[in-house]
Amino acid sequence: MNSADPLSAYLKDMDSFFYGGNCWQAEIVLPEKLHRKMKSLVRRKGTEIFNLKNSFSNYIREKISRDAYHAGQLGLLRVMQGLKAAVY
Repeated sequence: MNSADPLSAYLKDMDSFFYGGNCWQAEIVLPEKLHRKMKSLVRRKGTEIFNLKNSFSNYIREKISRDAYHAGQLGLLRVMQGLKAAVY
């Protein structure tokens, strides 16, 4: 993949986080940064994001579904701990 490829940029960010990041603040900043990039990719893709024959679109939808699933898990953990729901 070339450096202009959005997937390459995403994976490069992940590599720098896991292998080069050494501070806990990166764990907060990186998901926010990746979320903004993901939103940008979805906007650029437009309706192509729903093309089941496009592997990159499938990859993006899988990541969105995974993030939503885990956000739900975090919400349940908050409820089980007696914490209020997070407001975004």
